[in-house]
Amino acid sequence: LIVLGLAHIRHSRVGQGAALGGVRGVSFGERRRLSIGVELVVMPEVLFVDDATCGLDSRTAREVVWTLSRVAAAGLTVAAILHQPSWRILERVDDVLCLARGGRTAFCGPADEALAYFDGLGFACPPGESPAAYLISLLGGTPSLTADEAARAAGPAAEAAAAASAATAAPP
Repeated sequence: LIVLGLAHIRHSRVGQGAALGGVRGVSFGERRRLSIGVELVVMPEVLFVDDATCGLDSRTAREVVWTLSRVAAAGLTVAAILHQPSWRILERVDDVLCLARGGRTAFCGPADEALAYFDGLGFACPPGESPAAYLISLLGGTPSLTADEAARAAGPAAEAAAAASAATAAPP
């Protein structure tokens, strides 16, 4: 409960409204963290979390990601899908897989190296812009990118992933 940040609600009921006789239950963010805790009960080798922050406000999304970070720090591998994370959230992530249009791998590696990687390809994040928002815009195929620029943004990593995929798919 401490790792999940739920010790303060350990005696609270889960639910809301009529289901609890009009008594307020735990918050949506607390329910999200509780659902992570339910998965942890079986002691998985890897915790897969889909849309961990979907529908949450920025503060609550940070709390959920901080929880996942604490779970990972305790020694469990955590694989989470985070759609449109803020830069503050992305800073809590060790490694990222950035996908370009069509599901092509554009970057896979340490989160703190992603911006430098794209900068090296000629796509520097403009000053004052959120790095996470910039990457999302870049990889989502911003209208300002030409087809050649978009291919170059997804280039080396996409080419390497395609070659690896073709090598594993080839019959012996």
